Amino acid sequence: MDCAGFRASYERWWNQGPVDNEYPREQQEWFKHRQDCPACHEWGRQQYCQHRGIEPAQHCCLDLAYAIAHPVEILHQGPNRALDWSRAWDEYWIPVPYDGYSANLIRYCPWCGTRLPHSKKEQWYQALYALGFDDPGEQAIPAEFRSDRWWRERNQ
Repeated sequence: MDCAGFRASYERWWNQGPVDNEYPREQQEWFKHRQDCPACHEWGRQQYCQHRGIEPAQHCCLDLAYAIAHPVEILHQGPNRALDWSRAWDEYWIPVPYDGYSANLIRYCPWCGTRLPHSKKEQWYQALYALGFDDPGEQAIPAEFRSDRWWRERNQ
């Protein structure tokens, strides 16, 4: 299989498991190409991130985007996230196993070492207060403030 064949059959094979405990020959060739071709492997990871709603170009590196998009599945525990990203505040967190939710804010990418963006949490609150919201955590806020839309559109 060549790169064009790999990319053309991506939609068919990227999320398919074995059939009767065996991978079809064409799918085996597809997997082998992905393993042997670094360019197609990276391209496939970009496609996966986009499929999961994460745009790799908006993050410092593909490894960081992939960690956000791809929780590690453990059968008896369900998905375990390696990294959390707060879209609204543009913050990156390492989840900590705990009864409830706990996480550590990170300031540098664990994969490429890039300084991550400063938190937009204060700006988020200020923008909502300016719109008349006095308790954004308890009030029904505009939809764009529940994602990264509010700050991306303002920075254009």
